[in-house]
Amino acid sequence: MGFVPAKYPTLILMTKESDIMEEQLRCKNCNEELKAHWKKCPECDFPVGLAKCRKCNEELKASWKDCPACQTPVESRETGASPEAGNDGKSPAEEALRQAQECHDKKDYENALRFANDAIRLDPSNADYHSIQGIVYEHLERYNEAVASLSAAIKLDSSNPDYYTTRGRSLIKRGIIANDESFHMEMAIADFKNALMRDPSHENAQELKKICEEALAEMQV
Repeated sequence: MGFVPAKYPTLILMTKESDIMEEQLRCKNCNEELKAHWKKCPECDFPVGLAKCRKCNEELKASWKDCPACQTPVESRETGASPEAGNDGKSPAEEALRQAQECHDKKDYENALRFANDAIRLDPSNADYHSIQGIVYEHLERYNEAVASLSAAIKLDSSNPDYYTTRGRSLIKRGIIANDESFHMEMAIADFKNALMRDPSHENAQELKKICEEALAEMQV
């Protein structure tokens, strides 16, 4: 908490009779335009070319889980594992999340965002993936997007107090940038209260709620 899904084809190839025509060559993962001689997409590092069965060398389509010729499970283009799970048991989306978290810890926020986006692309129904995306947006000072990502996480899982706390923190920062601190602090306080309803001992929510309430009181004097 870039990995790219192996089960998607890299190129869109147009076949006519016996000739293969290169037309609209694009990376299926990020839609970047590709050239025929490239081995990897320059944007997301996804390998260029059609996957082949490791046992019989049959060309494989994106949706296939097993080779139709020999029934061998389809391998990952990146790791050599099946597309459902990596060598350590993680799914591609979970592996993307792990790499996003690793980049975040290294303060490599641009790559952290890229991996978070990959995770969401692979599994948009997972609230944690939207949460890490929001955290990274916050570090990048992109507060509107941070609030939107955390709102998406809350919509998917309204029971997690951390989502409310992080969104509240981003709201405070957005309010400072927008020169509208009072309104944003009121919204942030509502988020901190929601977090404390779910976890009354949440120290970060307690501290931020107190700071906002004191700041609002001073503004109203």
